Amino acid sequence: MLVEVINGQILRDGALVNDTLRIQDGQIIERPFTPEEVAQNIQRIDAQGMIVSPGYIDIQLNGGFGLDFSSVADLTKNAVSTVAKRLLEHGVTSFCPTIITSDAQSYKQVDFSPFPLTIRFCPSYHD
Repeated sequence: MLVEVINGQILRDGALVNDTLRIQDGQIIERPFTPEEVAQNIQRIDAQGMIVSPGYIDIQLNGGFGLDFSSVADLTKNAVSTVAKRLLEHGVTSFCPTIITSDAQSYKQVDFSPFPLTIRFCPSYHD
């Protein structure tokens, strides 16, 4: 699949410049598409002058936006989904929801079953 992001500001040599970003099969390429590639179906995205950058990955997130994943009341599928949607506003596209170090009893109260495999907590505690 070919994707071309046009009219975007891209970081090049330490400065934001108006440029086009080309992606082929999920990889950024640093060359123009060939005439043969142009003949294919290219998905064009108009960045409308916005900054084009990769998403951030937060590998340890204890909650956010007033929700605390260490609180049994806040640790719901809906709460995690709400945080995920709000994080997008800040450029975070992936995250690992975590629970702060708590006593063993706290972990036993958490029901992890409603979370799909794409949202799994790794509970651990230290004595």
